[in-house]
Amino acid sequence: MNEELSPTLTATQFLPEMSDSDRENLRAAVTELFHHQAILKELPGERDLYDWTRLHFTWAKEVAALLGFEIVLNEDDELIYAIPGERATLRRLRIEWTLVLLGLWYDYDVQLRAEGSPVRFTIEAFNESLKTKLGDRMPAYSALKEILSFFSSRKLIRVDHEDDPSRSRIEVLPTIRFVLPFGDLEKVSAKLEELMSQSEAAGEEPAHV
Repeated sequence: MNEELSPTLTATQFLPEMSDSDRENLRAAVTELFHHQAILKELPGERDLYDWTRLHFTWAKEVAALLGFEIVLNEDDELIYAIPGERATLRRLRIEWTLVLLGLWYDYDVQLRAEGSPVRFTIEAFNESLKTKLGDRMPAYSALKEILSFFSSRKLIRVDHEDDPSRSRIEVLPTIRFVLPFGDLEKVSAKLEELMSQSEAAGEEPAHV
């Protein structure tokens, strides 16, 4: 292809009105959203990035759209969350992982209604809660720790670790409401029952949100 007809655009040409610091902040914001799905003002080290992205949300939203995902600004919870274009989270997680995510959402919603935020409980308490929901579909404890670690990397939860792992505390972050767009507990229960009824032989895909 003739290079004169398809010149290479630099970042300065594409975003001519941005200062170098704004361009760096935009890169940092989109990178964080793309790889970790969220920016939360309350998390260590993210306050300034949240404030900048909130102020320049239109820029971040346009660049995110070019990369194939939507971003949502929730000022009440002081968070910005990335949603894949197809919003297919439940179809892309392995069944075992989805069941744990649904269990987290259910317990989050129950405690939020009863006690308000923040929503925290120990891994031991969550493990017992899952047993009542999943029965023989309950993942092994080692698998549960792996699943929770992945959800933590996607900023759906935060884990405060203790010497005794079972006493470590989970804080379910409000971002979980965006990755699972359910309006009420009945829908979560129905989805849990649907997945529980599926065959163990159902095709499972690599987990990624």
